[in-house]
Amino acid sequence: MLSDRLRCCVPGCAHSAARVTVPECVEVMCEAHYALASPAAQARRARYEDRLRALQQIWNDDAYFDRLVASGKYLKMCSVLSLASENAERAWGDIKDEVLGAAAASRDVGEKVGAAA
Repeated sequence: MLSDRLRCCVPGCAHSAARVTVPECVEVMCEAHYALASPAAQARRARYEDRLRALQQIWNDDAYFDRLVASGKYLKMCSVLSLASENAERAWGDIKDEVLGAAAASRDVGEKVGAAA
């Protein structure tokens, strides 16, 4: 059975998001954990997501699509769209790696403090 909520991808986090709010997502990250990513990584992800979204809107425009096919640039647009999608996925992976690393480091510090006490 498919849940109507998606849990934060950081192990041990109890936060979740409604699937209705983010239907295209397979993974989500709560705001608290997302804030652990560097501003540069967040900005890079935002740029790549904006670029992908803009290209998808163009792709979904029937008039533009017909002109694209007529001009013979269909395969070029496919390549551009594929690259934009890969860049957005890579940027999400970079965010996730940073956050998981920071979360693991904070858990390790907490365990060491608890063990020392």
